[in-house]
Amino acid sequence: MGSIKLELKDREVVDILTANVRALKSIYALPPDQGKERLWQYFQPIDAIETKRNDLEWLKIIVNWMPPNADKTRLEPLPLTETARWFGLITKINAIDAGENKTGAIIIKPSERDLIWARLKDARFQITEATNPAFVGFVTDFLEAAGLHWDIPEDKDE
Repeated sequence: MGSIKLELKDREVVDILTANVRALKSIYALPPDQGKERLWQYFQPIDAIETKRNDLEWLKIIVNWMPPNADKTRLEPLPLTETARWFGLITKINAIDAGENKTGAIIIKPSERDLIWARLKDARFQITEATNPAFVGFVTDFLEAAGLHWDIPEDKDE
């Protein structure tokens, strides 16, 4: 398979809000006018949370990932001989990242596709957003564009 054209999209992010119940109860105990103002102040930082994430961010997470050491106490930088294989893709990502428009397409060579695929399949590759629908959508689009699929056996009905 030759180079692939991967469309970079803005995707809706599903974030979960965690609230301090003790703080909310103390706000609830205030007189209504004060409570409303305090509640507004408590949740105002939500305005700074992005509700969309561009696929370029997911690609950067994959490219910049480093495996943990054996004790999982710190990240273990990869040898330069391993990292150098990513230089072409890193250059493309940086060029897009420096521009105004983060949507569009990136052309991924077969060797770059293989690097991404190997990283996604690496058992050590673990990120907290792995089940985020935006990340899942990006990976699904990548696999479709690359003609790849997970080797997961299907469940058979008994």
